[in-house]
Amino acid sequence: MTYKVAAKLHSTFTLDGDFNIKLGTTTLDDPMCKGYVYANLYFYDEVQKEVGKLRAMVQKIYNEVTTEGVADPMRLLLEMSTRANRAIGDDGLDAIIKEFLAEKSMHVSLMIDDHEKAKYRQICEAIFMELTAAFYASTLQVATDLDNGVKTFKFAKDYIATLTPNQKIFIAPALRIVALDNQVKLNKLEISQDFTVKYTPEPAQGTFTKQEETIKDQIKTFIQQG
Repeated sequence: MTYKVAAKLHSTFTLDGDFNIKLGTTTLDDPMCKGYVYANLYFYDEVQKEVGKLRAMVQKIYNEVTTEGVADPMRLLLEMSTRANRAIGDDGLDAIIKEFLAEKSMHVSLMIDDHEKAKYRQICEAIFMELTAAFYASTLQVATDLDNGVKTFKFAKDYIATLTPNQKIFIAPALRIVALDNQVKLNKLEISQDFTVKYTPEPAQGTFTKQEETIKDQIKTFIQQG
């Protein structure tokens, strides 16, 4: 999974009231494809939360700069970019800054260029990979053993409190796909109302890379035919 794929799936599909994956009036029915889409949407939402924090940083910088009397759009852009660069170590927030300032005052010079779009995507990709790795490390990797080969862990309450309504529905597919990406198949997966998870692990055959490409090809074909 990557942020690019997740963002594409998010912009392509809609969900109905029963969480069916829709493209117009057509429904994606293949179970593996559905699980893959759900998992990507789960982590897309996770990235958006982190992007929200970056936007809050931009708002804070804007408040500081305008309080100092800077009002001209280009001076605002330069000063905000400088301070954001200092905060995160590169110019990856320039796209967010321009988008933010454009909402305040339309200005032709605030158009986002290809370099800025690419830098922003790099940030989102890095966040996506960090979040999926952390998800595995804090869940399946620390599960404890029960009887008969069953493993268990419980999601922390503070983590569950941050989940969007969709994420609470997609948490099982997210676990399954992340497990497969780490060469583990989750059999008899159960998630209780308090988000205690039980499952029987089985080593997956080979890496998930080839299977993932097949799934993406199936989804691409579905989109083309939809």
